[in-house]
Amino acid sequence: GCLMRTVVTEDARELARVGAEIILEAAREALRERGRFAIALTGGTSPRLLYQQLAASPNDHEWSRWEFFLGDERFVPESDPRSNLRGARENLLSRVAVAESRVHPMYAPDADVHEAARRYERVLTEVLGEAPVFDLVLLGVGRDAHTLSLHPGCEAIREEARAVVGLPDPPMDPAVARVTLTPPVVARARRVLVILAGADKADAARYVLQAPDNRMKFPAQIIRDARGEVTVLLTRDAAPTA
Repeated sequence: GCLMRTVVTEDARELARVGAEIILEAAREALRERGRFAIALTGGTSPRLLYQQLAASPNDHEWSRWEFFLGDERFVPESDPRSNLRGARENLLSRVAVAESRVHPMYAPDADVHEAARRYERVLTEVLGEAPVFDLVLLGVGRDAHTLSLHPGCEAIREEARAVVGLPDPPMDPAVARVTLTPPVVARARRVLVILAGADKADAARYVLQAPDNRMKFPAQIIRDARGEVTVLLTRDAAPTA
């Protein structure tokens, strides 16, 4: 029984504002109850405004007690413009007082994607326990309804044991190897926040919210298995009409 709520916002700016409020509320609760806030960030362009809004939020959010992970990463160094960490760094992490030891990059210069995935799983386990539970997983959705680096037809959609997997040659744009969290991690998260902005995401929103179950075709449907609270945040032009 997943608690899924859909929130429709006027435009990308309002989506960022509402999204930031949801994240900060989750952070306050986690800090109060567990003394730290573990978040999985999303990459690409969709979260840019949201990250800027978070960074600009006026009060001190005890940033140094936030643990920043990535939901997925293009297997490139942070100096590469395709790097998800780089985007998060530019728009959020470099603008607030984070503890650098609590920013956890997925890319490893001396490893292949499979070894990097194993290492990331170890870090997750050290910080968040044996079956890692995030306080919040932030997800974007591609036009093809992919989420994380789980593309349509991806074998990792069926993963049940591992929390992190390496994808050496996924059919995705940009065409580069990936490391990604897996569906069980999303299912275990205390909260999941999904963002869908723009008319070009309207089909994806319909696939995720309304289409019959077919994870292999519409990977972002994995949010239907979440045991925590799921918020799907859409701009009006992305929202499916009933």
